[in-house]
Order: sequence, then structure tokens, then C-alpha cells
Amino acid sequence: MRHARPAPIDLPARRRGLPLALCGAWLSACQGGEGAAAPEAPAVGPASAPAAQPAPAAAPAPTAPGPNPSADGLPDLHAGVATGLCEEIRGSAIPGADSYFFGELVVNGTAVSGTETWALTANSAWKAKGGGDCSIEWRLVGSRTHTAACAECDYGLALTSTPLLDKSDCVEDLKKREGRAGKINYDIKLQSDGTALVYFAGSGKLVGEGYHKDGALRFRSAHQCKWF
Repeated sequence: MRHARPAPIDLPARRRGLPLALCGAWLSACQGGEGAAAPEAPAVGPASAPAAQPAPAAAPAPTAPGPNPSADGLPDLHAGVATGLCEEIRGSAIPGADSYFFGELVVNGTAVSGTETWALTANSAWKAKGGGDCSIEWRLVGSRTHTAACAECDYGLALTSTPLLDKSDCVEDLKKREGRAGKINYDIKLQSDGTALVYFAGSGKLVGEGYHKDGALRFRSAHQCKWF
């Protein structure tokens, strides 16, 4: 899943101190290849992103806040995502889908756990060939570590991703191709306004942006197109 970086997700306005990344644990599908199976994006693994992600310095500031806080008090980043943006390539209808990665993590001391989900919204051409809206989820476990590429970030995360294929409603060949286990390393920047930035620890590229509160972290990647 590699494509040019789209517009940033809606988040509350913040100071542009540190440039803007859940592959979030990006899976290979989303990232530019940082970590096995998990993007700097997994194969598609948590957070492996397609097209090159922007470096921290190029990160734009988020805009409006997300709606509907969840049980942990953080906004639901699944709400209001843009879809229907991946119907054609140069005028030709190609099977594909709108692609996002969603990460949810809890940092408790040095222990870290959570999930990363790759969500696909099928376009018309993929539906015509038997495809459909689906998702693949990875379980993430690991530890809090020192930062790497992002010197101004608050801490790093060293994670192991395990695909939960029995929970996936994607077609079998897609699950086998993209649903792989892997290692993911992120750098995390916590903003004073409650927003958070997630970067790939190796490259410093943006994985996603979201929110944090009392050790809970929720982030979403920028929109990408995945072609089949």
C-alpha cells in the first residue's frame, strides 16, 4: 500500500512545534517497510504503509476534533473517514479499496499492549470481482523504550504484532498475503493539548496521529489507496 500522503485526519488544532505517524504498528500494507509484517507497514502488518509517508518536518497540523469519545475518553477515529477516493487509476476502473490503519494502545509502566487494525472499504471494481469491505486486526504487545529517529518524541515502543485472522472478514488470499506477524518500532510524541503523533522509529516517517490520555493512545493513519 504505497501512495502519496493525503490530507491529515481531523484533530484539534495544535502548535506546529514537532512535525507529524498506529503503520501504526503500521502493517506492511500501509507502511514503507519498517518491521516485519507490520508495516513500516506489515506486509501488510500493523503499520506497513504504502506510498512513502511524510517525514516529521513535513507534518501538517490537525484541524477539527474527532467525534464520540469512547470508554477511555478518547475520540472514535473510525467516525467520519473519507472513502470512495480509490475508484480509478488514470480513468481506468481498478479493483481496490480505501485504506486506513487504526491503532489502540495502553502503556502501563514499561508494558505495552493493544491492537492495530487495517480497514478496507472496497471500490466498485473490487466488489464486482467478489471483494468487499473488510478488515484485518493484529494484537500488539511489547515494551516502552528509548526514542530513535524522533529525538523530540517522549518515548519509543518496541512491539510484536500477531494477526488475528479468525476475526477477519477479508477474502482468504488477502488474509494469507497480508496478515503476517512481525516486529514494529514506533516513536511517540504526546502533545499538551491531548493529541499524539506516531512515527516509525527507524525512518522517522509519520505513521499516524490521534489522541492520548492517562497511558491510553489511539491513532489513525492518513488515507491511502490499496490496489488489487
